[in-house]
Parts: sequence; C-alpha cells; structure tokens
Amino acid sequence: MDEGQLIGEATLKVAREKLPPDRPIAVAVVNRAGHLIYFAREDGCSAIDVTMAINKAYSATQWYLDTIAVHSTHTRKVKPSDIVWYGDPRQAPVAGGVRVRATGGPVPREIAVNGAMAGAVGVSSMRSLSPEEDDEIARLGAMAFEGHRIESKKGERGTDG
Repeated sequence: MDEGQLIGEATLKVAREKLPPDRPIAVAVVNRAGHLIYFAREDGCSAIDVTMAINKAYSATQWYLDTIAVHSTHTRKVKPSDIVWYGDPRQAPVAGGVRVRATGGPVPREIAVNGAMAGAVGVSSMRSLSPEEDDEIARLGAMAFEGHRIESKKGERGTDG
C-alpha cells in the first residue's frame, strides 16, 4: 500500500470514529509539490467537498502552512473575498488542509522527505459543524500516518547492529 493510501485510509477511519454517519467527508492527499496522489469520498459528499478537499491539501503545500494558519494570517490583511490576491484560483485558505511530515529513517519516494514536509491531507464536509472540525479530522489522519511510520520503523531490523 502506498503512503497516500495509508494517509487517506487513516483519515477516513478517524472520521468514522469521530463523526456521526450523517457527516460524510472527502479526503485528498497530495505530495509535497501539491499533486494529487490519493482521493476518496464517502457517499453523500457534495461536489464542493471534492473540490475543497483537493484544494485544501494543495494550499497547505503551496504555503508550507496548515490552511487554518493560512486563513488566520491572510484574513487579517485582506478581505476573505479578495482571493485574487493569492494569484491562484486553487487556493483554499480555510481550515482542513494539514501538512504531513516524514518521521525519520529511510523514506518513501513519492510522499516523504526525511523530517521535512512530505505532502498534505485535505478534508472537507459541507455537513461539518465548523471548518475547525475538518482541520481536526485532517490533523488526526496525518498523526495516524506518522504513528504508522514510527511503528513500521520499530519493526525493521537495522543492518549496523
């Protein structure tokens, strides 16, 4: 299973544990360049959920910030409606895009660079109580992936003793 799928499935699992069944989500995982490497949507997601999940993940990689921070930083300086200031129609400066970090050891090619930003996960649900709820699910999904990387590393045997 590739890293994008691991992150996406971890995020979906967290969502099903945390959210009631009437809150379907869309999950997107992008590599550090912002290119989509995994996508899933649960039954009942709206078309805007699909677009927003992808764009939230993309935005986190382009700004090197989680989108909740992009939102708070930039809405203090410009009106939220002035998205043209960003120069990229894919920017989604709303909560729900969270960077994924690699955590030590040999790292996979597509998603990770040792200890640096590996990519991002984006979560969107029009039925969320708030954008912060999308952010929490994305963050927990990213943490589940990082925990998986640590557990996988513990099970590997080193060659130097």
